[in-house]
Amino acid sequence: MTPYQRSTVKLVNSAFSTLDFLNNKSWVNHLEKVFKMAIFEEKQYRSGDFAKHHPNALCAADCARSFIVKRVAEYLQGATMPSGKDFLHMQPSALYCAGLVDEYRTEIMEAWTGQDLPALASIDYVQLVSPANP
Repeated sequence: MTPYQRSTVKLVNSAFSTLDFLNNKSWVNHLEKVFKMAIFEEKQYRSGDFAKHHPNALCAADCARSFIVKRVAEYLQGATMPSGKDFLHMQPSALYCAGLVDEYRTEIMEAWTGQDLPALASIDYVQLVSPANP
């Protein structure tokens, strides 16, 4: 594992765990639901020769968590929220993250007090799956 991968996993796990309050909101386990979506999307992407071409990639679960916290951080920082037609072009987990931020922005911001939002928003997926110097 590269230093970037190691530090990113630590950052992501810290941020992800503080979002646990999103489970049991309105009788829906939102964090669990979006995690299942993101891991499904990542596993679909990894079909075929992925492992052959990306031998030093982080596991799908780590990448799924990184996508969730990255997207939430981006939306919290003002990234354009998706509109209806985006449903045809975006991963469902990205839309779900936008919905979570739209509905629970204040609570997420409180939970993420002390988190480095710019660092979360700038997570580099390529460095997680194809590190330059493993």
